Formats: sequence, C-alpha cells, structure tokens
Amino acid sequence: MRSRQSEYKPSVRREDVPRLLNEAPGVIGIMSTSISGGGSLDSAVRAVAEGGPPISRGIFRRVADLADTRVRPDMRASLISELSLLPDSASPYSMAVHMAVSASDARAEEEKERSLRDASEIALTGLKEAGKSFSASLNAPCMAVFALGIMVPMVLMCIVPMLGFGGLFGSSPIGIGQIAALTLVIVPSAVAAWC
Repeated sequence: MRSRQSEYKPSVRREDVPRLLNEAPGVIGIMSTSISGGGSLDSAVRAVAEGGPPISRGIFRRVADLADTRVRPDMRASLISELSLLPDSASPYSMAVHMAVSASDARAEEEKERSLRDASEIALTGLKEAGKSFSASLNAPCMAVFALGIMVPMVLMCIVPMLGFGGLFGSSPIGIGQIAALTLVIVPSAVAAWC
C-alpha cells in the first residue's frame, strides 16, 4: 500500500522551480491583498487557486481540494503539507508562503503587516537569487562563443598573413580567399563540432 505522502506529489518538477520562484511575488501579492483586507487563510488560498499564476494556481487548487474533501484536516494543514513536498530549490517560495500563513494567524494588525512585508521580501530575494544563478550559468557559454567566434578569427586574420610573409607556408603566400575560408568555414565548423 502506498503512503499518503507518495499519493499527493505536487505537479512541480525540478525544471519548473525557476518559473515557480518567478511566480512567488505574484502569489504573495494575492495572498497579502486577501489577508490584509481582513480575509482568512482560506480565502487567500482560494484567491490564488482562482486567479494566481499557472503553476501556483495548480498547487493551490490541489491544496483547496484536499482540504475541502477532508483528505487533510484544514486549509492550513493542507497548504503546509503541500509546501513540504516542493523541491528544496523552491525553499524561498515555501518560506514566503509560510510567512503569509503566519500573517493570517497574527492577531495584531502591525504584526500581520510586518509578516506580509517579510513574505514579499523573501519572495523577491528568492527571485533575485534565481536570476543571479541563471546569469552565472550563462557566463561560461558566452565566454566560449566570444573566444571561439570573435577572438580566434581575429587572431587568425592577424597572424596567418604575417606567417605567410615570413615564408612559413613556402614560396606561395596565403591569399585572402584562403584566410576567409579558414575564418568563416573551418573555425566555425570546428566550433560546431566541438560544441
């Protein structure tokens, strides 16, 4: 028999985590509007389930369905349980939603606003970190393209004619057609084969 934990896997794959982190500020915005307007956690979850971003809408619909059918005891337990199933790389999303849950539990208005502000900051920080990680992953490929696509042909265009003048290639100097073929056909073909 399968455990309940394995029956209720969220529809978030690891490759969807960057999109989920991108949705976090919108989700927190919807929840904040509902909670700060005097709504309950139940109404905040339903607001995201109805009008939230695509991946989050699916998660929050599932949360509401599991709470409504009494598979999970209440909306809070259902939401926390569903967040615990998310991949570790989605922890900023989970933390931000947990802060929104804390805000819904707060009695004092000042504490509620502070928790919602913290939730927004966590969501934005998580999105910023995901952006930094993505841009860092592009660094090596961009440098390779620059080195092989710009620097190598430029060096070849400068050095090969000089070597030809020095007699390295025998009595016949390399012509402009051969240099163009080298830089426009042979080097790009080698780069494409290497990549």
